[in-house]
Amino acid sequence: MIGREIRAGESLARMKAEDVLQGIQSCMSRGGRILGLPLDSAFLGTRALSEFLGWCDTQDLRVAIEPESRDQALLLISPKECR
Repeated sequence: MIGREIRAGESLARMKAEDVLQGIQSCMSRGGRILGLPLDSAFLGTRALSEFLGWCDTQDLRVAIEPESRDQALLLISPKECR
């Protein structure tokens, strides 16, 4: 369980630093509203994911989690003002 938390934390920290804000800006500049990022479903239910969702909230981002398969989920991220 501890290894899973560490992997989740590291992966989600990279997403915050590299993918989310730049990805949202890029998506919006192309007329899109939702950024989809793949997520290992083993991260679901971890404290790291909970912290990531809290961080998204502080950035005025809305997040939905859509299961893709048993092993993969998709994080759908959009600015809160977009519906």
